Amino acid sequence: MSGTWMILAGQALVLITVATSWNLVGGYLGCIDLGHVAYFGLGGYGIGLTMAGLGWGLPAALAAGVVLAAGAAATVGAAVLRLRGPTFAIATLGVLVGIRELVRVAEPLTRGGRGLVLPPLRPAVFFVAAAALFGAAVLVSWRLRRTSLWPVLLAVRHDEPAAAARGIPTMACKHAVFTVAAAVTGAAGGLWAFQSTFIDPDLAFADARGLDMLTGPLLGGLGTVTGPVVGGLVLFAARALPWLPVGPYVVLLQGLVLIAVVRWLPRGLVGGRAGERAVEDLLGGPGNRAQQPAPGPGPGVPVPRPEAGAPVPRPAPVVPVPRPPAGVAEPVLEVRGLRLRIDGATVLDNLDLTVSGGEILGVIGPNGSGKTTLVDCLSRLRRVDAGRITLAGREITRYPPHRVARSGLARTFQERRVYRDLTLVENVLLGGVWPLASVGRPAPAPVQQRARSLLADLGLAPVADTAVAEISAAEQRLLEVAMALMLSPKVLVLDEASAGVESGHVATVKAIARSCASDGMAVIVVEHDIGVVADLCHRVVVLNHGRIVAEGTPASVVASEAIETAYFGTDGG
Repeated sequence: MSGTWMILAGQALVLITVATSWNLVGGYLGCIDLGHVAYFGLGGYGIGLTMAGLGWGLPAALAAGVVLAAGAAATVGAAVLRLRGPTFAIATLGVLVGIRELVRVAEPLTRGGRGLVLPPLRPAVFFVAAAALFGAAVLVSWRLRRTSLWPVLLAVRHDEPAAAARGIPTMACKHAVFTVAAAVTGAAGGLWAFQSTFIDPDLAFADARGLDMLTGPLLGGLGTVTGPVVGGLVLFAARALPWLPVGPYVVLLQGLVLIAVVRWLPRGLVGGRAGERAVEDLLGGPGNRAQQPAPGPGPGVPVPRPEAGAPVPRPAPVVPVPRPPAGVAEPVLEVRGLRLRIDGATVLDNLDLTVSGGEILGVIGPNGSGKTTLVDCLSRLRRVDAGRITLAGREITRYPPHRVARSGLARTFQERRVYRDLTLVENVLLGGVWPLASVGRPAPAPVQQRARSLLADLGLAPVADTAVAEISAAEQRLLEVAMALMLSPKVLVLDEASAGVESGHVATVKAIARSCASDGMAVIVVEHDIGVVADLCHRVVVLNHGRIVAEGTPASVVASEAIETAYFGTDGG
């Protein structure tokens, strides 16, 4: 192979490599990183400064560029990865501008706009190094897709808050992938600087190169291993066509191609359904929306009243449920003085609550009473303004959501939040192992056996290896219960787990709740159906406008006027 062809092949491999590295962030994490080219430029400057200023050789200088890019990404990622959707994209663009201008003004070190001149690199060395880096990038991408970390990344991409509430350290996962992607991009930037023999801020942080990083994965198939390879190769080959316009028209044409791909070819050339799902999550899909359930109408919103003269409906007579044994009356969960205001409205107002081991506590109230908001506060998906939450003697008020889940509080969600592209077993296994400790290894056999046992207990064994997208809504509700139980919680919170579930499945949920309580677990049942609560719970609290307005046995609460007052705003007269 001649020197010219080696250089062209190496340039193609560098382009494919940066497309693959951007795919780790955009396709695997679902984060629109508009400033990823910053790490390409830092890799180039790392290698340029160490060679031109210190006289280092290629291996050491390339390592310096990788460390500089990865270090910057690790620092930046700690802040920007807490953002989602458009805010993340804007923040990364700001990072790019900031780093580029910092390099420009640090003229004594970087020579600013005058640039750095590097010694020429032999074409064969450039090609071999580019091929090795390409192989490493594809291997990293392939390993992430083929190991036990992939279901975790898919869960984070599709619904990060729910993943955190199920015990996944989402920030740690995102931070690790973001840093690895930046390291690969920095290495590619270092090779580019060597091959070009000249580097300045406009070349190192060129907008056109950042556009390449987006176009390659989207054109080939976002969120796949082969998509960025195919897309990058097609993009590079198209530029070699003799009739293709040059100069700024190339960027214009590439921008039009990018728009067309997102609009009419979301699967990419080889991405298939996986590529389309990745684009959905990237461009405003579930992973980029704030997944917090709405708190419902605030205190100022009137509750519908019955028509004048119409009888106020009452639930059927309640048969008292036996209290849990006296030996398990120790409080497992204690809430004291919990307060939360949202958009100026008080949603939780100085709320106190205790739940003992072996007890099933029912929480009822009208829409907007604060039931689901309370659950979100307990699982730390919402930060409280004041108050204290204690779980098994340990205060968890300031814990991150994944640590709350691992400490013993598991929950389901009012709206079904499961992962449609994973099988039922893969969904349940998300709570069974610590993801970062299981890269490259399947879940241990006892963990897999427990996951399948939980699915069998809920009648889901026949569809255990079926994708969630193919099962019914009722079965997805039961799957959420299994995912919560996989955490072996001390407190299980069922947020309307019987909503939209057939009567037979409701009976299954009740049986599981009773079984958990008999094993000493505290169970909180948040429900609209008073009949379910009356049949299942030892104790009931009624919420209205964020306050507990009644508490006692199901029979005593139903016999009081609290339900009529809460639901209809009447005193029963």
